[in-house]
Amino acid sequence: MVYRDNKFIRIELDQDNKIALVKSKSFINDKEYQRSWYALADLLLEHQINKLLINDQDTKVVSLKSVEWLMQNILPKLLASMNNLTAALVPPEDIFYQVSIQNLQGQIDNHPNLSDKIKVKWFEQPDEALVWLKSS
Repeated sequence: MVYRDNKFIRIELDQDNKIALVKSKSFINDKEYQRSWYALADLLLEHQINKLLINDQDTKVVSLKSVEWLMQNILPKLLASMNNLTAALVPPEDIFYQVSIQNLQGQIDNHPNLSDKIKVKWFEQPDEALVWLKSS
């Protein structure tokens, strides 16, 4: 089921495996990043999904402003309503993106209320990530 599809991102639900699938299509600005995460959070909560595959192979850097916004607004909202979140991430080769996501991972790992509720694993290919999520 396709939940959101525009020039920036595609969000869909694999109902059989209860996994949300996110495919970034290009650089995403802060405003669209926030809209997309609100839509994704609604999907996760509405369908009680706690597994997420984020395929960002076709995107570029995520701004520090967006990372901080995600940490302050979306992750606490999600985790207040679910026990845990398991995410598989397929990053692009872009070094700036990897630095911004490593910053997010560091914030999660060091946050007292998030570190034990969010599990993130990085993959080179979406197929590998999906296999891992299905077995988690």
